[in-house]
Amino acid sequence: MPRTFKNLAASLLGSGGSALISLISIPLIIRFVGTEAYGLIGFYATLQGIFQLLDLGFSPTMSREMARYSVQPEKAHEARDLVRTLEVVYWVLAIIIGAVTVAFAPMLAGNWLQTQTIPVSVILQAIVIMGLLSAVQWPISFYQGGLIGLQHQVALQIGKTLFSALRNFGGVVVLALVSPTIITFFVWQVVVGAFQLIWLVWLMWRSMPKAEGHGSPKFRPALLGQVGGFAAGMSGIALFSTLLTQLDKVVLSRLLPLETFGYYIIATNLSGQLLLLASTVFNVAFPQFAALAIQNDLSALRDRYRLITQIMALLVIPIACTLIVFSRPILMAWTHNPAIAESVSPLLILLSIGTACNCLMVPAYSLKLASGFTRVAFAITATQAILLVPVILLLTNNYGVTGAASVWVILNTTYVLIGIPLTHHFVLKGEAGHWFKNALIIPLGCALAVVLAFRWVANALENSTGILAEPYTYLGLIVVVWSIAFLTCMIAMPLTQALMVQQKRKLIGVLR
Repeated sequence: MPRTFKNLAASLLGSGGSALISLISIPLIIRFVGTEAYGLIGFYATLQGIFQLLDLGFSPTMSREMARYSVQPEKAHEARDLVRTLEVVYWVLAIIIGAVTVAFAPMLAGNWLQTQTIPVSVILQAIVIMGLLSAVQWPISFYQGGLIGLQHQVALQIGKTLFSALRNFGGVVVLALVSPTIITFFVWQVVVGAFQLIWLVWLMWRSMPKAEGHGSPKFRPALLGQVGGFAAGMSGIALFSTLLTQLDKVVLSRLLPLETFGYYIIATNLSGQLLLLASTVFNVAFPQFAALAIQNDLSALRDRYRLITQIMALLVIPIACTLIVFSRPILMAWTHNPAIAESVSPLLILLSIGTACNCLMVPAYSLKLASGFTRVAFAITATQAILLVPVILLLTNNYGVTGAASVWVILNTTYVLIGIPLTHHFVLKGEAGHWFKNALIIPLGCALAVVLAFRWVANALENSTGILAEPYTYLGLIVVVWSIAFLTCMIAMPLTQALMVQQKRKLIGVLR
């Protein structure tokens, strides 16, 4: 438990720092390059999501296997050989990804993206640099997965935060001092990405357990067979997950002008900060679930799972409710642009609902993977893809960005209503009722009550006194609202009540 909270605290500080850096830098980047050029940054993120199909399940496999090896020190030499084997495969994939992006750059620049003011030659140059950037950044997730499995979250999060600051704040500085163009921005990303990759390679091998008497790690293709079943299941999940999460962006990047696509990416980036919280919790939970699963300690696994689900709800639900209810004031305070606030607000509401549901599913998802039930996760995502891909195309073609955002809501609310009971049918039976009560109904009820009450008060103040006319004043109120919603949820949740009872007993014992 102390290690759980230590790793979680380190991860939250790192993710929170990265999120804050991103939120501060995005409006500044848009101010330098414009909304249309910012659409190219969103297009690059979409490419990265599509390329996850080539991951072949190796990144989560690294996390799981390193977590398992961490409780089997006698297999240190095998762990080192596995890392070297998967490392070689990953670097080959990185080269392929870069080459494919460069090869398709003329087609994407000339026929796919709908530009209004940016010359096609500039877009072509930007996509070529995206290819180089993709090759540099591709192995990063592999080494991060290994470090997460080894539970080196503290060092990993410190590095991620520093490199996030270099990418974003450094990018703004370069745009201001060198050249305010999208090409300059992407070149800077390549430079920072290369340094981050070098640091991760060093940290990964430094953190690996020593294997005395076994020499240097070796490339052993036979080890691929040992992890092939899990990796194959993860690869199938990644295939359908990518379709479900990236198809809207692929379609929109083709059908809409880059400026309109940029609005959608702004809403995606803001609501996507919730996913940083979810990935933080996943990175802490997954290796612990995997270690407990291999030890077959179901009682400890159930207790740890309940802890993680309530922590996830506490972190995500108050922020999501605040984003949904105060979407337009938040966008106005963030961008200082009424046109962006007006266009992005309805998208932010829909995407925040869908993303919050997606985050709440993460502990159950990590539990399935840690227990080896990749078939369950594969079946859920495959069914969703088969049923919802036609809906994505239909609603996007008829309703544009709003239709695409609506599909994200449909996708994830369905996932919660069906996926949670199905997951607990196979893993930790009887846990679904506890999840719905303590990880959804209680925190959602508390957060909505607080946020809606303050929204009514804010409307009354705005209409009668005008005291909230300044965006920063309104932003201060929003921070207060979120804080009260967070504290209300925390007090109401069984996790906090159990901790309070535990501390009370300790205090009584000391006094006696």
